[in-house]
Amino acid sequence: YGSAAVADAEGRLRAALGDPDRRYYLRSSSKPLQAILVITSGAADQFAFTTEELAITCASHHGTARHVEVVLGILDKLGLGPEALQCGTHAVSDAEERERLAREGLGPSPLHNNCSGKHAGMLAACQALGLPIDDYIKPTHPLQKAHLANVALFCSLPEAEVVIGVDGCGVPTFGVPLRAAATAYARLASGVGLPEEAAAATRRVREAVWQAPHMISAPGAFNSELLATCRGRLIAKGGAEGLFCAGETASAEGLAMKTEDG
Repeated sequence: YGSAAVADAEGRLRAALGDPDRRYYLRSSSKPLQAILVITSGAADQFAFTTEELAITCASHHGTARHVEVVLGILDKLGLGPEALQCGTHAVSDAEERERLAREGLGPSPLHNNCSGKHAGMLAACQALGLPIDDYIKPTHPLQKAHLANVALFCSLPEAEVVIGVDGCGVPTFGVPLRAAATAYARLASGVGLPEEAAAATRRVREAVWQAPHMISAPGAFNSELLATCRGRLIAKGGAEGLFCAGETASAEGLAMKTEDG
């Protein structure tokens, strides 16, 4: 049981199953949209983000040793330590890293959190914009208001129609109709329907996830392998509870699908 919507970059519904107007939280499917601000704020250039570093700001990574190293590299550039990340901790997904921590009598750190790259990107944007970092996760913070504006732009919705919730990592998440999520990915995949600055940022996000797809989840994981296989043609990102979004560059169409049981 679930729903799916295909929409173009102008918001026109092309195909649907179930209810394309039902509203769902984007959860981690919003991460590539939130990464837009890493670029438009000037942070990616100011801190000389590598391809892997930009890609991991879009990621729900598995906490491998390499993922941890890349996030730590961002924080080093910002002059911050892992304690600056307000994403919290959870069990490490990667078996090899999980076993290493157990052998050494260590627990997971915020670096292992699957959202740590997104949070590191938020901290970078705060520094580039001269914003405080102590409360960067609050919905009232200027950074989060800027994320809301970007999500509304990509979804072709007024900001007032985007419902704000709290994601598992503490930052705001955005509730939108499924067809609007499909529109967002049509725009993310093509830049069509966006102001030039935002369209240029989508190109950089696409190139980063295509060049470093295993930063997005992990080698062998569906999302990473899909990006690697469809490099240059498709951008995609899953979200919690059975949400998955994708956009095709050539057609400038997006797909959003949700299974009801998560």
